Amino acid sequence: TPFGFDFASTQLVKDKSMIGDYAKAARLAGATWVRERYGWNYNASANKTDISDMLPGVNPISSEGIDILETFDGRGFSWDDGKGGIDGTPADIFDAYNFGRLNAAALDGKVSGWEMLNECEGGFWKGSLDDAAAFIKAASIGVDDSGSEALKLFGGFSVAPTDGLKAAAYGAEHFLMNDILRYSDANNFHEYSFDRYMIN
Repeated sequence: TPFGFDFASTQLVKDKSMIGDYAKAARLAGATWVRERYGWNYNASANKTDISDMLPGVNPISSEGIDILETFDGRGFSWDDGKGGIDGTPADIFDAYNFGRLNAAALDGKVSGWEMLNECEGGFWKGSLDDAAAFIKAASIGVDDSGSEALKLFGGFSVAPTDGLKAAAYGAEHFLMNDILRYSDANNFHEYSFDRYMIN
């Protein structure tokens, strides 16, 4: 049974030289997967992605023999593609396709899975859920066309207390209506405990 950690080390670890120690600890604890984060790194005019911000996590984690799930988390990054994207979403769907294709090709053999969008019903996506589904499908096709055998995931949905379950169900319903299962190998749901919300 796969067992993993949600690291997000490239975002949360200030001293990137420590990521290797965390990766080694994860391996010794029996983890076979680590979930990381990456931002919008596609330059449409040059048709290139810049993976330099991902490498401080990818290199030490993959060197420990741990599978990496890279999760696109738009928080803190600019969505401006210079083409007048509506509500921060890329105006050209081929930008999403190239985003998936070029990242997967550049990190083939090091990244084992791509989660195309994190908690899109919970604030990480500024457009509609239909737009999110289109983005995920285009990026997933890009991963397939990259030649990589990496897995593709949709989600994860945020199952938080109060209205979180309703929002996740609403998001999942929209994705299913958009036939997203044909473009994904797996999905995930993020459950946040009531205790955490009471403490906060």
